[in-house]
Amino acid sequence: RDKTGYISHDEFDKDSHIINLKQGLFNLKTGTIKEHSTDYLSRVRIPLYYNPKATCPRFDKFLDSSLESDETKIRTVLEMMAYTLIKDSFLLQKAFMNTGKGSNGKSLLFDILFAMLGKENVSAKTIHDFQTNQFATSALENKLANICADVGNQGLTETETLKKIITGDVLDCEKKFMSSYTFIPYATLIFSAN
Repeated sequence: RDKTGYISHDEFDKDSHIINLKQGLFNLKTGTIKEHSTDYLSRVRIPLYYNPKATCPRFDKFLDSSLESDETKIRTVLEMMAYTLIKDSFLLQKAFMNTGKGSNGKSLLFDILFAMLGKENVSAKTIHDFQTNQFATSALENKLANICADVGNQGLTETETLKKIITGDVLDCEKKFMSSYTFIPYATLIFSAN
């Protein structure tokens, strides 16, 4: 805190491997959970309880049927979901484009991701928004993921902003009628197309 009591934005969610859950702070590195504390400031809370013994047979069946029992594809989808929990794009440097014919489970998968992360932790900008909308990057601040279905078939003419987001570079961003500012995004970019 400074003399005015202001806490810098940089003091929040400092550890990229801490997940703020309903019942406490889960450490991805140690696999342990501890109670919430004012010692760890966070703006991002996932609306779930951690249960190490939980199983998901319906979800497993959904993945198996929609991905045709392909273990590589199933693992990729699970990794995509896991990446959304880590607040460090520089470490991962990945974005995801889910492709396939219609009615193959992409929308249901996105619904599951929204429920898992909480709608307040997700933005939904299109891949083209990051090319054409000067305010789009501000939607990524404090978000775990940007999830957008159906990117269309229009090509991209500029990828500079997308690359900055994916690699966790500093973004210069604007909100309408406000001064520009910078932040480092950690949202995982997830799109789909038919």
